[in-house]
Amino acid sequence: MVRKLFFAFIVYGIVELAIYLWISQWVGVLPTVGLFALTSIVGVILLRTVGVKTVSAIQTSVNKGEVPAMAMVEGLTQFIGGILLILPGVLTNLIGIVLVLPFTRNLFKPVVYRWLRKRTKNHQMIIVQK
Repeated sequence: MVRKLFFAFIVYGIVELAIYLWISQWVGVLPTVGLFALTSIVGVILLRTVGVKTVSAIQTSVNKGEVPAMAMVEGLTQFIGGILLILPGVLTNLIGIVLVLPFTRNLFKPVVYRWLRKRTKNHQMIIVQK
């Protein structure tokens, strides 16, 4: 398992480096670095706004007596997308953008919902109330 994970990281690094070099040759080094800096800034801003929005949506659902499952799924999907935008790399940025955009994010909501439901069913998730 450790060898497979190590191999996956090596392959991922080589693929990312090849993409970086290709983009740098196509548009130049400075625009490439600027693009990755911009996506990181967008990711940070997104995380800040999504966090507040998600907590508000969860509180609203709880106050109505509803289970905040969809608010949690929505927030978790956007949170993962924001984290991936912060991380350097073309592939992580592309996946992050897909998770952030509303019309493509809906494709991943069922997967995140099943994962979240499985974790809560097996008691692998702890919810702390203040």
